[in-house]
Amino acid sequence: MDVSKLHNNGVPPAFRGSALDQTAPVSGASSTETSGVRADFDKIAHKTPAERMRDALLKRLGYTEESLKDLSPEKREAVEQKLQQMLQEEAKTAAATGARPGQVKDVTA
Repeated sequence: MDVSKLHNNGVPPAFRGSALDQTAPVSGASSTETSGVRADFDKIAHKTPAERMRDALLKRLGYTEESLKDLSPEKREAVEQKLQQMLQEEAKTAAATGARPGQVKDVTA
């Protein structure tokens, strides 16, 4: 390949504007939308499996970590106990169905 023909951040002319061109803007999405999606993805991708499981259980109860912080200590403790109960039930169900240890299915998606 003749590298002198590579312009546009090293993207060969045949691929400019295609899905392989990482420099091309996503059609219909502004750069702020794209960066927001990337930030959301990074936030999720950097969580541990336990954190993602906790988030899924909180979502089933209608809470987020942020909304949980706003609750009174008594209400927060009740939600934390409910989370423990749900986690134990999930573990029992997984064991009964032969699922792998730690495997919990998020059926809310």
